[in-house]
Amino acid sequence: MALNYEVKKRVFGFDETKTEKYVAQMKTLGVVGFKDLCDEVSKIGMAPRGVVKLVLDGLIDTLNMDINKGFSVQLGEFGCFRPGINAKS
Repeated sequence: MALNYEVKKRVFGFDETKTEKYVAQMKTLGVVGFKDLCDEVSKIGMAPRGVVKLVLDGLIDTLNMDINKGFSVQLGEFGCFRPGINAKS
């Protein structure tokens, strides 16, 4: 699997010298919507689209509940979802 990225110059606020650094930034090919994702899983997993949607909706709701409680949620080799903070400096 090839990854698309571009290298950009960045200055980080925490760097006292304000030196420009080169950072790789991912470039995506686009977004796969929820409907398309359900269709793809249905074709590969041979489960009806309605069942796939029901399971994914349940997964999303459960992830939100557990993350809002402060838990990290491990989904096998897919990765780990954990609470985060977004703030402006």
